[in-house]
Amino acid sequence: MTGGRTVPWGTEGTVFWYGGDTFRSNRYASFYRVGLITDSGRRAFIAAENVTALDDACDQVQQLPISIAS
Repeated sequence: MTGGRTVPWGTEGTVFWYGGDTFRSNRYASFYRVGLITDSGRRAFIAAENVTALDDACDQVQQLPISIAS
C-alpha cells in the first residue's frame, strides 16, 4: 500500500463505487476515491491512487477486482 490506514496492505476486493474526492480536490487538481468491498464483506472508501487493478479485462468498474498497492 502506498498510503492510507483504513485497509491493510495486500487486501483484495471489488470496487463498488468510484467518484471524486471533494475534500482533497480543488480547481487545480482532481482526486478520486473508490468504494471497496473485501471478500469478508467489509466496506471502505479509500484513495484511488492506493489501489491497483488486478484484472484489466473487466468491462465495468463495479466488477473490477483490485488489490491494495504494496
